[in-house]
Amino acid sequence: APRHPLRYSGLPTVSNPTDNGGEQPLVQIQGLGLSHDRQPILEDVNLTVEAGDLLGIVGPSGAGKTTLLRTITGTLRPDQGSIALRGALQIGYVPQVESVNWNFPVTVRQCILMARTSRRFAWPTNAEKAAVSEVLARLGLDGLADRHIRDLSGGQQQRVFIARALLRSPDLLLLDE
Repeated sequence: APRHPLRYSGLPTVSNPTDNGGEQPLVQIQGLGLSHDRQPILEDVNLTVEAGDLLGIVGPSGAGKTTLLRTITGTLRPDQGSIALRGALQIGYVPQVESVNWNFPVTVRQCILMARTSRRFAWPTNAEKAAVSEVLARLGLDGLADRHIRDLSGGQQQRVFIARALLRSPDLLLLDE
C-alpha cells in the first residue's frame, strides 16, 4: 500500500473552553515536515495543544501518527518547521505494544521505575516505591509489581506502560496505539 504523508494544514485546534490565562500552549507546531529516505512522512503539520485539551490523531497505518508523536517527544528531528514546547514541559509517552520487547528481563515495578527523572541513586527511594504502588493501585495492577512483564495479559502490559508514563506526573500524555 502506498504511504500517504500526514497533513494537518488548516486542521482546527481542539481548545479547552476555559481561558488559559494567557499561558503558552503546551505544544505549538508550525509548518512541520519530516521525511525518511526522501519519502515525505509529515507535511505542513500545524497544531496547537493547550492544557486540558484531549486530542485524537487518526489515520491509516503508515500515515505518520507515531512519527508525529516521536517528533513531539524529541526522538525525531523535523526537516522543516518548528515545534515549541512550554518550558519545563513533562511528557509521558506510551509506545505501541508491538514496539516493546516483552522478553526484556524486568518486573512490572522495574519497568515503571525506568521513568524516574532523578537518578541520583541506583536504588529507588521510599518515595519512588510509594509512587509506584500508588499508580499501580490507580490502574488496578496492585499485586503485580513483582511479576515479569511477559507474564501479563495484553491489557495489563498496556496499563504498565501507562503507569510508567504517569509516574512522571506529565503535563502532556501521549498514547500511541
